[in-house]
Amino acid sequence: MNYRIIIVLFLVVSTLPAISQGVFNINEQSIEYSMEVKVKGLKHPWDFSFLPNNEILITERGGHLRVFKDGNLSKPIMGLPEVFANSQGGLFDVELHPQFSENKIIFLSYAHGSIESNTLRVVRAKYKNNRLSDIRILFEVEPYKDTPVHYGGRLLALPDSSLLITTGDGFDYREKAQLLNNSMGKVLRIYFDGSIPGNNPFLNDPQKVKAIWTYGHRNPQGLIYDSVRKKVFLHEHGPKGGDEINLVTAGNNYGWPLTSYGKDYFGAQITPFEQYEGVTEPLLYWKSAIAPSGMAAYYGEQFPELEGDLLVGSLVKKEVRLIKMNGLNVVEQMPLFSELKARVRAIKISLDGSIYVLTDEENGKLVEIRRRKK
Repeated sequence: MNYRIIIVLFLVVSTLPAISQGVFNINEQSIEYSMEVKVKGLKHPWDFSFLPNNEILITERGGHLRVFKDGNLSKPIMGLPEVFANSQGGLFDVELHPQFSENKIIFLSYAHGSIESNTLRVVRAKYKNNRLSDIRILFEVEPYKDTPVHYGGRLLALPDSSLLITTGDGFDYREKAQLLNNSMGKVLRIYFDGSIPGNNPFLNDPQKVKAIWTYGHRNPQGLIYDSVRKKVFLHEHGPKGGDEINLVTAGNNYGWPLTSYGKDYFGAQITPFEQYEGVTEPLLYWKSAIAPSGMAAYYGEQFPELEGDLLVGSLVKKEVRLIKMNGLNVVEQMPLFSELKARVRAIKISLDGSIYVLTDEENGKLVEIRRRKK
Protein backbone atom coordinates (compact mmCIF):
# COMPACT_ATOMS: atom_id res chain seq x y z
CA MET A 1 0.00 0.00 0.00
CA ASN A 2 1.33 3.46 -0.91
CA TYR A 3 0.94 5.41 2.36
CA ARG A 4 2.28 8.60 0.77
CA ILE A 5 -0.68 8.72 -1.61
CA ILE A 6 -3.10 8.28 1.29
CA ILE A 7 -1.53 11.16 3.22
CA VAL A 8 -1.61 13.48 0.21
CA LEU A 9 -5.27 12.70 -0.42
CA PHE A 10 -6.09 13.42 3.22
CA LEU A 11 -4.36 16.79 3.06
CA VAL A 12 -6.21 17.72 -0.10
CA VAL A 13 -9.57 16.78 1.39
CA SER A 14 -8.98 18.44 4.76
CA THR A 15 -7.52 21.73 3.48
CA LEU A 16 -10.07 24.53 3.24
CA PRO A 17 -9.47 27.00 0.38
CA ALA A 18 -8.58 30.57 1.34
CA ILE A 19 -12.01 31.68 0.08
CA SER A 20 -14.95 29.36 -0.62
CA GLN A 21 -18.68 29.71 -1.12
CA GLY A 22 -21.73 27.86 0.10
CA VAL A 23 -25.45 27.98 0.73
CA PHE A 24 -27.89 26.88 3.42
CA ASN A 25 -31.69 26.99 3.58
CA ILE A 26 -33.89 28.55 6.25
CA ASN A 27 -37.67 28.43 5.83
CA GLU A 28 -37.29 27.56 2.13
CA GLN A 29 -35.03 30.56 1.60
CA SER A 30 -31.55 29.98 0.20
CA ILE A 31 -28.85 31.95 2.00
CA GLU A 32 -25.55 32.24 0.16
CA TYR A 33 -22.35 32.87 2.06
CA SER A 34 -18.61 33.18 1.57
CA MET A 35 -16.07 31.56 3.85
CA GLU A 36 -12.60 33.09 4.13
CA VAL A 37 -9.62 31.77 6.06
CA LYS A 38 -8.34 34.81 7.97
CA VAL A 39 -5.61 33.04 9.98
CA LYS A 40 -3.95 29.67 9.44
CA GLY A 41 -1.01 27.87 10.97
CA LEU A 42 -2.43 27.89 14.50
CA LYS A 43 -1.46 24.90 16.64
CA HIS A 44 -4.60 23.58 18.33
CA PRO A 45 -6.15 26.99 19.04
CA TRP A 46 -8.77 27.14 21.81
CA ASP A 47 -10.30 30.62 21.95
CA PHE A 48 -10.11 34.15 20.57
CA SER A 49 -11.31 37.67 21.39
CA PHE A 50 -11.82 40.73 19.22
CA LEU A 51 -9.87 43.78 20.40
CA PRO A 52 -11.14 47.32 19.72
CA ASN A 53 -8.22 48.19 17.38
CA ASN A 54 -8.96 45.45 14.83
CA GLU A 55 -6.65 42.98 16.54
CA ILE A 56 -7.68 39.46 17.48
CA LEU A 57 -6.16 37.67 20.47
CA ILE A 58 -5.90 33.89 19.95
CA THR A 59 -4.94 31.19 22.47
CA GLU A 60 -3.17 27.98 21.49
CA ARG A 61 -3.62 25.06 23.85
CA GLY A 62 0.10 24.35 23.95
CA GLY A 63 0.65 27.57 25.90
CA HIS A 64 0.89 30.42 23.41
CA LEU A 65 -1.11 33.64 23.14
CA ARG A 66 -0.88 35.34 19.75
CA VAL A 67 -2.32 38.46 18.15
CA PHE A 68 -3.56 38.76 14.57
CA LYS A 69 -3.62 42.17 12.88
CA ASP A 70 -3.49 43.45 9.31
CA GLY A 71 -3.07 39.97 7.90
CA ASN A 72 -0.16 39.05 10.16
CA LEU A 73 0.04 36.58 13.04
CA SER A 74 2.45 37.61 15.80
CA LYS A 75 5.03 35.52 17.57
CA PRO A 76 3.92 34.28 21.02
CA ILE A 77 3.17 37.16 23.37
CA MET A 78 5.70 37.59 26.15
CA GLY A 79 4.90 37.25 29.83
CA LEU A 80 2.42 34.36 29.76
CA PRO A 81 2.38 32.25 32.95
CA GLU A 82 3.74 28.71 32.74
CA VAL A 83 1.04 26.41 31.36
CA PHE A 84 0.63 22.67 31.98
CA ALA A 85 0.10 21.40 28.42
CA ASN A 86 -0.71 17.69 28.47
CA SER A 87 -3.62 15.76 26.90
CA GLN A 88 -6.63 18.13 27.25
CA GLY A 89 -4.67 20.48 29.51
CA GLY A 90 -3.22 23.75 28.27
CA LEU A 91 -4.10 27.39 27.65
CA PHE A 92 -7.85 27.83 27.29
CA ASP A 93 -9.99 30.98 27.26
CA VAL A 94 -9.18 34.64 26.77
CA GLU A 95 -11.87 37.11 27.89
CA LEU A 96 -11.68 40.90 27.77
CA HIS A 97 -12.54 43.15 30.69
CA PRO A 98 -15.60 45.22 29.64
CA GLN A 99 -13.45 48.36 30.00
CA PHE A 100 -10.51 46.89 28.11
CA SER A 101 -10.11 50.03 25.97
CA GLU A 102 -9.23 51.99 29.10
CA ASN A 103 -7.56 49.45 31.43
CA LYS A 104 -6.10 46.85 28.98
CA ILE A 105 -7.12 44.00 31.32
CA ILE A 106 -7.74 40.48 30.02
CA PHE A 107 -8.65 37.24 31.80
CA LEU A 108 -7.05 33.89 30.97
CA SER A 109 -7.81 30.32 32.04
CA TYR A 110 -5.26 27.52 31.81
CA ALA A 111 -4.16 24.21 33.27
CA HIS A 112 -1.55 24.55 35.98
CA GLY A 113 0.64 22.01 37.75
CA SER A 114 2.03 18.61 36.77
CA ILE A 115 0.78 15.23 35.63
CA GLU A 116 0.64 14.09 39.26
CA SER A 117 -1.12 17.24 40.54
CA ASN A 118 -2.88 19.77 38.30
CA THR A 119 -5.84 22.10 38.23
CA LEU A 120 -7.59 24.95 36.41
CA ARG A 121 -6.25 28.43 37.17
CA VAL A 122 -7.74 31.81 36.21
CA VAL A 123 -5.65 34.99 36.09
CA ARG A 124 -6.04 38.61 35.10
CA ALA A 125 -3.29 40.52 33.33
CA LYS A 126 -2.63 43.69 31.38
CA TYR A 127 -2.05 43.26 27.67
CA LYS A 128 -0.12 46.03 25.96
CA ASN A 129 2.50 46.17 23.22
CA ASN A 130 2.48 42.39 22.70
CA ARG A 131 3.31 41.70 26.33
CA LEU A 132 1.46 40.62 29.49
CA SER A 133 2.17 42.32 32.81
CA ASP A 134 0.65 42.71 36.28
CA ILE A 135 -0.47 39.08 36.33
CA ARG A 136 -2.66 38.19 39.28
CA ILE A 137 -4.20 34.83 40.18
CA LEU A 138 -7.96 35.22 40.67
CA PHE A 139 -9.03 31.63 41.28
CA GLU A 140 -7.64 28.12 41.44
CA VAL A 141 -9.87 25.06 41.37
CA GLU A 142 -9.51 22.78 44.39
CA PRO A 143 -8.73 20.02 45.00
CA TYR A 144 -5.85 19.40 42.58
CA LYS A 145 -6.16 16.17 40.56
CA ASP A 146 -3.97 13.63 38.75
CA THR A 147 -5.95 13.52 35.48
CA PRO A 148 -5.04 15.89 32.57
CA VAL A 149 -8.65 16.08 31.31
CA HIS A 150 -12.05 17.72 31.91
CA TYR A 151 -11.01 21.21 32.93
CA GLY A 152 -14.01 23.19 31.66
CA GLY A 153 -12.16 26.47 31.28
CA ARG A 154 -14.68 28.85 29.71
CA LEU A 155 -14.84 32.42 31.02
CA LEU A 156 -17.64 34.97 30.75
CA ALA A 157 -17.68 38.59 31.90
CA LEU A 158 -21.22 39.58 32.95
CA PRO A 159 -22.77 43.07 32.90
CA ASP A 160 -22.76 43.18 36.72
CA SER A 161 -18.93 43.18 36.74
CA SER A 162 -18.66 39.54 37.73
CA LEU A 163 -16.81 36.74 35.98
CA LEU A 164 -18.20 33.23 35.41
CA ILE A 165 -15.81 30.27 35.22
CA THR A 166 -16.73 26.75 34.09
CA THR A 167 -14.88 23.85 35.73
CA GLY A 168 -14.81 20.19 34.79
CA ASP A 169 -15.14 17.09 36.94
CA GLY A 170 -11.64 15.77 36.23
CA PHE A 171 -13.18 12.62 34.67
CA ASP A 172 -12.23 10.27 37.53
CA TYR A 173 -13.75 12.56 40.15
CA ARG A 174 -17.28 12.94 38.83
CA GLU A 175 -18.95 12.53 42.22
CA LYS A 176 -17.40 15.87 43.24
CA ALA A 177 -19.72 17.67 40.80
CA GLN A 178 -22.58 17.04 43.27
CA LEU A 179 -20.61 18.06 46.36
CA LEU A 180 -20.44 21.72 47.34
CA ASN A 181 -17.23 21.50 49.38
CA ASN A 182 -15.06 21.65 46.25
CA SER A 183 -14.98 23.63 42.99
CA MET A 184 -14.95 20.77 40.44
CA GLY A 185 -17.87 20.30 38.03
CA LYS A 186 -19.23 23.78 38.70
CA VAL A 187 -19.91 27.23 37.32
CA LEU A 188 -18.13 29.68 39.61
CA ARG A 189 -18.79 33.39 40.01
CA ILE A 190 -16.27 35.93 41.23
CA TYR A 191 -15.71 39.65 40.78
CA PHE A 192 -13.03 40.95 38.42
CA ASP A 193 -10.65 41.39 41.35
CA GLY A 194 -11.16 37.82 42.59
CA SER A 195 -13.47 38.69 45.49
CA ILE A 196 -16.73 36.80 46.02
CA PRO A 197 -20.06 38.50 45.19
CA GLY A 198 -22.31 38.98 48.21
CA ASN A 199 -25.32 37.41 46.45
CA ASN A 200 -23.72 34.09 45.46
CA PRO A 201 -26.14 31.29 46.43
CA PHE A 202 -23.92 29.39 48.91
CA LEU A 203 -22.11 32.32 50.46
CA ASN A 204 -23.34 31.86 54.02
CA ASP A 205 -22.60 28.15 54.47
CA PRO A 206 -19.05 27.62 55.79
CA GLN A 207 -19.06 24.01 54.50
CA LYS A 208 -19.57 25.12 50.90
CA VAL A 209 -17.31 26.87 48.40
CA LYS A 210 -18.44 30.49 48.32
CA ALA A 211 -17.66 30.98 44.62
CA ILE A 212 -20.11 28.26 43.44
CA TRP A 213 -22.89 29.61 41.24
CA THR A 214 -24.25 26.30 39.85
CA TYR A 215 -23.22 22.64 40.16
CA GLY A 216 -23.69 19.18 38.70
CA HIS A 217 -21.67 19.80 35.52
CA ARG A 218 -19.37 17.37 33.70
CA ASN A 219 -17.17 19.35 31.28
CA PRO A 220 -18.76 22.66 30.21
CA GLN A 221 -17.13 24.17 27.11
CA GLY A 222 -19.74 26.68 25.96
CA LEU A 223 -20.81 29.71 27.99
CA ILE A 224 -22.49 32.90 26.73
CA TYR A 225 -24.58 35.78 27.97
CA ASP A 226 -27.50 36.59 25.66
CA SER A 227 -27.80 40.36 26.04
CA VAL A 228 -31.26 40.44 24.43
CA ARG A 229 -32.85 37.64 26.47
CA LYS A 230 -30.63 38.61 29.45
CA LYS A 231 -29.92 34.94 30.11
CA VAL A 232 -26.82 32.77 30.47
CA PHE A 233 -26.60 29.67 28.27
CA LEU A 234 -24.15 26.83 28.88
CA HIS A 235 -23.43 23.59 27.09
CA GLU A 236 -21.41 20.66 28.30
CA HIS A 237 -20.08 17.27 27.26
CA GLY A 238 -21.92 14.19 28.40
CA PRO A 239 -20.15 10.80 28.46
CA LYS A 240 -21.10 8.55 25.52
CA GLY A 241 -24.03 10.74 24.51
CA GLY A 242 -25.84 13.07 26.85
CA ASP A 243 -24.31 16.34 25.64
CA GLU A 244 -26.67 19.17 26.61
CA ILE A 245 -27.49 22.87 26.49
CA ASN A 246 -28.68 24.46 29.72
CA LEU A 247 -30.25 27.73 30.75
CA VAL A 248 -28.12 28.61 33.76
CA THR A 249 -29.71 29.96 36.95
CA ALA A 250 -27.85 30.66 40.20
CA GLY A 251 -28.04 27.85 42.78
CA ASN A 252 -29.38 25.19 40.42
CA ASN A 253 -28.23 21.59 40.21
CA TYR A 254 -27.71 20.36 36.63
CA GLY A 255 -27.54 16.71 37.52
CA TRP A 256 -24.18 15.18 36.72
CA PRO A 257 -23.57 12.38 37.63
CA LEU A 258 -26.87 11.89 39.46
CA THR A 259 -28.70 12.21 36.13
CA SER A 260 -27.53 11.80 32.54
CA TYR A 261 -28.91 11.11 29.07
CA GLY A 262 -25.67 9.29 28.18
CA LYS A 263 -23.85 6.11 29.15
CA ASP A 264 -20.30 5.28 30.12
CA TYR A 265 -17.82 4.90 27.25
CA PHE A 266 -17.92 1.12 27.70
CA GLY A 267 -21.73 1.08 27.48
CA ALA A 268 -22.35 0.73 31.20
CA GLN A 269 -25.10 2.70 32.89
CA ILE A 270 -23.73 5.59 34.96
CA THR A 271 -27.03 6.34 36.63
CA PRO A 272 -30.56 4.91 36.35
CA PHE A 273 -31.94 8.47 36.24
CA GLU A 274 -32.38 10.74 33.26
CA GLN A 275 -34.48 13.05 35.41
CA TYR A 276 -34.56 13.56 39.15
CA GLU A 277 -36.40 15.79 41.60
CA GLY A 278 -34.46 19.00 42.20
CA VAL A 279 -32.36 18.64 39.03
CA THR A 280 -32.77 21.24 36.27
CA GLU A 281 -33.65 19.72 32.91
CA PRO A 282 -31.58 20.75 29.86
CA LEU A 283 -33.08 22.86 27.10
CA LEU A 284 -31.68 20.37 24.61
CA TYR A 285 -29.71 17.14 24.80
CA TRP A 286 -28.11 14.83 22.28
CA LYS A 287 -28.36 11.06 22.77
CA SER A 288 -25.61 10.72 20.17
CA ALA A 289 -22.64 12.87 21.16
CA ILE A 290 -21.66 15.92 19.12
CA ALA A 291 -18.97 17.08 21.64
CA PRO A 292 -20.06 20.74 21.75
CA SER A 293 -17.43 23.45 22.11
CA GLY A 294 -17.90 27.17 21.69
CA MET A 295 -21.25 28.90 21.34
CA ALA A 296 -22.76 32.18 20.20
CA ALA A 297 -26.23 33.75 20.13
CA TYR A 298 -26.68 35.34 16.74
CA TYR A 299 -27.65 39.00 16.51
CA GLY A 300 -26.35 40.86 13.49
CA GLU A 301 -26.94 42.33 10.04
CA GLN A 302 -25.39 39.60 7.92
CA PHE A 303 -27.90 36.82 8.66
CA PRO A 304 -31.16 38.28 10.04
CA GLU A 305 -32.80 34.87 9.48
CA LEU A 306 -30.75 33.59 12.43
CA GLU A 307 -31.82 36.34 14.83
CA GLY A 308 -31.77 34.97 18.37
CA ASP A 309 -30.65 31.48 17.33
CA LEU A 310 -27.73 29.64 18.92
CA LEU A 311 -24.64 28.51 17.04
CA VAL A 312 -22.77 25.60 18.64
CA GLY A 313 -19.44 24.18 17.51
CA SER A 314 -19.05 20.41 17.25
CA LEU A 315 -15.74 18.64 17.79
CA VAL A 316 -17.08 15.24 16.71
CA LYS A 317 -19.36 16.18 13.81
CA LYS A 318 -16.86 18.84 12.59
CA GLU A 319 -19.52 21.44 11.86
CA VAL A 320 -21.50 24.27 13.39
CA ARG A 321 -24.87 23.20 14.76
CA LEU A 322 -27.65 25.77 14.31
CA ILE A 323 -30.18 25.68 17.16
CA LYS A 324 -33.36 27.47 16.07
CA MET A 325 -35.00 29.22 19.00
CA ASN A 326 -38.45 30.59 19.76
CA GLY A 327 -37.90 32.66 22.86
CA LEU A 328 -36.33 30.21 25.31
CA ASN A 329 -37.62 27.12 23.50
CA VAL A 330 -35.67 25.01 21.01
CA VAL A 331 -37.63 24.63 17.76
CA GLU A 332 -35.26 22.58 15.63
CA GLN A 333 -31.58 22.11 14.79
CA MET A 334 -29.54 21.69 11.64
CA PRO A 335 -25.88 21.36 10.60
CA LEU A 336 -24.06 24.30 9.01
CA PHE A 337 -20.65 24.79 7.37
CA SER A 338 -19.77 21.09 7.21
CA GLU A 339 -17.18 21.93 4.54
CA LEU A 340 -14.94 23.02 7.41
CA LYS A 341 -14.15 19.32 7.96
CA ALA A 342 -12.46 20.21 11.24
CA ARG A 343 -13.15 20.23 14.97
CA VAL A 344 -14.89 23.51 15.76
CA ARG A 345 -13.58 24.87 19.06
CA ALA A 346 -14.92 28.45 19.30
CA ILE A 347 -17.51 30.73 17.63
CA LYS A 348 -17.89 34.51 17.90
CA ILE A 349 -20.02 37.12 16.13
CA SER A 350 -18.25 40.26 14.92
CA LEU A 351 -19.70 43.77 15.19
CA ASP A 352 -20.86 43.67 11.56
CA GLY A 353 -22.60 40.31 12.03
CA SER A 354 -20.13 38.00 10.33
CA ILE A 355 -19.53 34.62 11.99
CA TYR A 356 -15.98 33.72 13.07
CA VAL A 357 -15.14 30.05 13.62
CA LEU A 358 -11.94 28.65 15.16
CA THR A 359 -10.89 25.13 14.19
CA ASP A 360 -8.96 22.92 16.60
CA GLU A 361 -6.27 21.23 14.50
CA GLU A 362 -2.51 20.93 14.25
CA ASN A 363 -2.91 23.52 11.48
CA GLY A 364 -5.82 25.39 13.02
CA LYS A 365 -7.65 28.20 11.28
CA LEU A 366 -9.74 31.24 12.08
CA VAL A 367 -12.47 31.47 9.45
CA GLU A 368 -14.83 34.36 8.70
CA ILE A 369 -18.28 33.60 7.25
CA ARG A 370 -20.16 36.43 5.56
CA ARG A 371 -23.34 36.70 3.53
CA ARG A 372 -22.81 36.84 -0.22
CA LYS A 373 -24.50 39.71 -1.93
CA LYS A 374 -26.52 38.64 -4.94
